Amino acid sequence: MKIGFTADAHLKAAHECPERYNALINVLDQCRERGVEHLVIAGDLFDKTLQNYTDFESICKRPDFSNIKIHIIPGNHDPDIRQEHFSVGNIQLYTESTWVEFDSDWSILFIPYVKGKSMGEIIEKQIVNNPSEKWALVGHGDWSAGMRSPNPYEPGVYMPVTQKDITIYKPDYVILGHIHIPLDTTNLYYPGSPCGLDITETGYRRFLVLDTETNLIEPYRIQTDVVYFIEELLVLPADDEVQFIRNEIQNSIKAWGLEEADKTRVKLRVTARGFCSNKAQLLDTITDSYKPYRFESDPDISGVFIANDPERDYLMDKVQEKVDGIEWEAGPNEPGKNEILLQAMHFIYGEK
Repeated sequence: MKIGFTADAHLKAAHECPERYNALINVLDQCRERGVEHLVIAGDLFDKTLQNYTDFESICKRPDFSNIKIHIIPGNHDPDIRQEHFSVGNIQLYTESTWVEFDSDWSILFIPYVKGKSMGEIIEKQIVNNPSEKWALVGHGDWSAGMRSPNPYEPGVYMPVTQKDITIYKPDYVILGHIHIPLDTTNLYYPGSPCGLDITETGYRRFLVLDTETNLIEPYRIQTDVVYFIEELLVLPADDEVQFIRNEIQNSIKAWGLEEADKTRVKLRVTARGFCSNKAQLLDTITDSYKPYRFESDPDISGVFIANDPERDYLMDKVQEKVDGIEWEAGPNEPGKNEILLQAMHFIYGEK
């Protein structure tokens, strides 16, 4: 048996966010093509509790999708959704913590979001009812060991699960919603939002599939209407500033891992910081080098200062050579090479 997982679609009315509905349709299309019988949505399927769910139901009852069972838990954005809000037979909502046995070996504990609760205290009460040898936890909240600032849109801690919980209760897999960035650990996964909600949710999106025969989870790319990227360029004084910035841009595009067919889907935000001798030329170079990609807005070069002193340029060359010769990986609270170079430039050229 194959079980799909996604979360955080944040659906509104279809006319308000057609790209989010299209991403969900693509997930269901792939589920059908790959023989996935169940799709689990780990919270925040909706951006808020709605009065009419017809747009979502019209997708679920399509003939191609009617054989896919859709399992939903409420998240912190849609805590008030109820089974009686839906009239389509392949939608199953869990408003209470529930064990569901998917085959003779595998079961899932669904834990809907409850304000002020932790997942650990729910698991403690439910673990004695586990019907299967192998089991997965599906919830909506924060992994307290995972990141210092779990969700920039929603500061604070939401229904956390801890590494201690995982160690004690030993789920084979934990699949969580709430964090929109895809995240994988040894056995804990955030699928991430199926469609970037705004420019900050960058790169390709994915959903997950658990094969209960192989006991493996595999990610699959979602075809979305838009793929967001944010680029921060470091501008250094150079003998050939145009070629320097072109090379940096080419490297940034290469790092996207973008397929040719997706070029027209890209929406891009570019910020440049540093020093150059000709800002008009810099802006033209950035704009030209990122063709044919669409900009969210004009490239922001307000953080670029003028450098036109050959002696200081020489000093900066030497600093760059020194920094480039150092091998280290910056920690979470430590500056990287670009930040060090930027601070050196401000010191050498005297701009703050």
